[in-house]
Amino acid sequence: MTSGNVVQLRPLDADAAPQLTRPLATSATAYLEDAPMAAESILHQAWDTSDNAGLGMPTSTSAARERRRHVLLGFSGIAAMTLLLALFAGGRWVAAHVLVDAVMLGYVILLVRHRQLMADRGAKVEPIRPPITDQASTPVQLAPSYLLRENTGS
Repeated sequence: MTSGNVVQLRPLDADAAPQLTRPLATSATAYLEDAPMAAESILHQAWDTSDNAGLGMPTSTSAARERRRHVLLGFSGIAAMTLLLALFAGGRWVAAHVLVDAVMLGYVILLVRHRQLMADRGAKVEPIRPPITDQASTPVQLAPSYLLRENTGS
């Protein structure tokens, strides 16, 4: 009695067998040596291209600000749309509108918190070098003479 789910295996011809470019690793260390490094991986190479300018982290402060503005405008548009649907269609659209409003409120709270943290960080951090101005530099005060004398002890 044969079942319909039986698979019969047959040997591959030498021509149809897949050709390996290098032998298979025989141990874990050999496998790790053959594995591509992080910089060589396909994903890393894909992220390094300039084609994905809109993906990932913004590259400057102005780009991050623009991205935040776009996200807030998107949330506002979705909130307006769900409000109209809630008014005219009712039902589940009311719950959807409340959910979108809650998410948008959370995002605005995070934006305010981020702005406060950046202002606080700017107030606390002192630059390593003073800013360059057009005014004449202040004269350098020399060390007191008692620090400049060589005391040889004799």
